[in-house]
Amino acid sequence: RQAKMAIGERTRAIFLVYLITHIPATMMIDSQVVLPRALVPAFARKALEWHIATNNDVLMANQPSWLRGLVACELLFQLPFFFVAVKALMGRKNWIRGYCIAYGAHTATTLVPILQYIWEDETFKSEKQRVTLIGIYAPYLIVPLWLMMSMLANEKPFGDDIGKKKR
Repeated sequence: RQAKMAIGERTRAIFLVYLITHIPATMMIDSQVVLPRALVPAFARKALEWHIATNNDVLMANQPSWLRGLVACELLFQLPFFFVAVKALMGRKNWIRGYCIAYGAHTATTLVPILQYIWEDETFKSEKQRVTLIGIYAPYLIVPLWLMMSMLANEKPFGDDIGKKKR
């Protein structure tokens, strides 16, 4: 049994949905920035093409060189974290706290140049297109910051184990 958790069940569920859905997004969409085309399944290439055309994603269409560095970090560090974090959050494991803080800080930092690039791009046909694209990217800033702040604010985010013996 667990004591009252500092991070509630609804918040934990939101974090889990974010992490679980980020796994296929990273593997099928974001990875295309750094992987050779031959390694990317046709359905994933078509999904990215659809996204670029539908949402006028100038970032993914242009893929500036600095984006390759950010995506390489996403594949090397964030993708493995997603799997570990899902398991830890499902099991309400407090040891994930420090990793969540590092992930949140890293991800929020990477979103600054991404959002700036979108904000400053002059090829949008309307402000609605720009705001829509920012809205698509915004959760990848907001949720990691929320995760980081939740973990910073709570030394034991999932409470103490009530039945655990002290040594």
